[in-house]
Amino acid sequence: MGYSAIRIGRLLPKGAKFYSIELNPKFAAIAREMIKFAGLEDVCDVFVGESADVLKTLKQKISAETLDLVFIDHWKTLYLRDLKLMEQLGLLKTGTTLVADNVIFPGAPDYLAYVRSSPKYKSTFHKAQVEYSEVADGVEVTIVQ
Repeated sequence: MGYSAIRIGRLLPKGAKFYSIELNPKFAAIAREMIKFAGLEDVCDVFVGESADVLKTLKQKISAETLDLVFIDHWKTLYLRDLKLMEQLGLLKTGTTLVADNVIFPGAPDYLAYVRSSPKYKSTFHKAQVEYSEVADGVEVTIVQ
């Protein structure tokens, strides 16, 4: 609903853009309103649709060939599928940073196994807790080599 976009968007350097993908049109509308309220409508843009569909048309929608930062925080079972799709589409480059949230709870074990075992990536786990709880979780930060 715009929380991550606002938190990241406010820290971006001048001229940078943050693109968010939201499946639910109602949540996308709320996110856009929150982004506007935060004064970040020139920085953050929300695309509505299924992540794979949006990723396939992303290069036509933005003025960049590759992505610098990818924050992954959607259906955990789709993390690996979407990473492989970004690879196929050429959206990643040397130095692209991938930040995958909630990799322990509810978890994305196939994603973790892939980024940790591939020579294409250097991956580091950062312990965290599930929001508003004591449940152990974490964020995987991965750099494309």
